[in-house]
Amino acid sequence: MNLVALVLPSLWTVPPRWLVEPQDVQAAEGVALFSMNCQAEGFPLPSITWRRAQGMRPGNYHDIDFGGSQGFRLQSNGSLLISRLGEEHEGYYLCEAVNGIGSGLSKIIYLTVNAPAHFLVKQKNQTARLGSITTLQCKVQGDNPLKIVWRKAGSTIDLANTHYRSA
Repeated sequence: MNLVALVLPSLWTVPPRWLVEPQDVQAAEGVALFSMNCQAEGFPLPSITWRRAQGMRPGNYHDIDFGGSQGFRLQSNGSLLISRLGEEHEGYYLCEAVNGIGSGLSKIIYLTVNAPAHFLVKQKNQTARLGSITTLQCKVQGDNPLKIVWRKAGSTIDLANTHYRSA
């Protein structure tokens, strides 16, 4: 046998290793372009594959549809780009780097999408009789922490005042 032929292949093959290991991430809903990193090196150059879990638990991963309406794109460096980040993007993702040498790399991460506070009812006029008790409602939605501040004529209302009550 030729000894050189046995040694050379091992010199030219390198299993994948992380350049940028995927990590759990969070971002605000509505971000125009959001990137989740997954970069690996090796020889031959590893191919990067992204999959997404069905539902809100890890497991049962399926390939991501890069041509669909969800706004997913695979960057040349292997990172996953999401346009128009929404609550529907929240969940578990799996990044795999494989080049046929060794077992490859894989990492499961969780993307948290934080919804900003917004009013469920933007504006509503309410009429009350002078001296009567009335209730004003402020319905908001978003991720915690949420803080509601009431103002009258530009000044913050002190809810500790006996004239006002917060429910």
